[in-house]
Amino acid sequence: MIDGRTVSLKKLEPDYLHHIYKWRNDPELMDFYGLYPTISMDKVHEEIKANKNLKNRLDFIVLSKNRDPIGMVWVKRIDWINSNCELNCMIGEKSYRSKVFGAEAIFLLLLFCMNELNLHKVYAKIIEFARESHKLVSHIGFKKEIALKKMVFQHGKYWDLIIYGLLRKEFEAFINSTQGQKYLLSSRKI
Repeated sequence: MIDGRTVSLKKLEPDYLHHIYKWRNDPELMDFYGLYPTISMDKVHEEIKANKNLKNRLDFIVLSKNRDPIGMVWVKRIDWINSNCELNCMIGEKSYRSKVFGAEAIFLLLLFCMNELNLHKVYAKIIEFARESHKLVSHIGFKKEIALKKMVFQHGKYWDLIIYGLLRKEFEAFINSTQGQKYLLSSRKI
């Protein structure tokens, strides 16, 4: 368990299947991931089991202070040779979206990536229209690196896919900033 001030991260277990199924079938939420919400409970269970066996992926459930599941964070495409990975965050419970919970969950996952996995770089891919997601990663120190033009087709039109990156030295600079210190002090149990 990785504890922070407002959330904790716990390795994903099948116990959370019903929550993930609910989130995966929320059309509004799935828009941000370019996924379709029509997925069966069995399919979600198969995905959880398959992902758990991958050597280049780690999934965590995001828990509120009451230990209620509110979302997921995960890293995938972990490249052990080049020391990087792709980071993803999904706050599934509507009442927890657009608040500090996603930012802290990402911060805790970044600490894990940099300190435990010893990665050099973490990147995120965000669809152009996901304004809150762009703000979220920028708030934690990610820098916009490139736009893959008209890469995703949704709502009858093509959208850019924006790639953000964060190097270890940039994350260390963020941690040493006033803003970063607030996050770090609230997650001392790591």
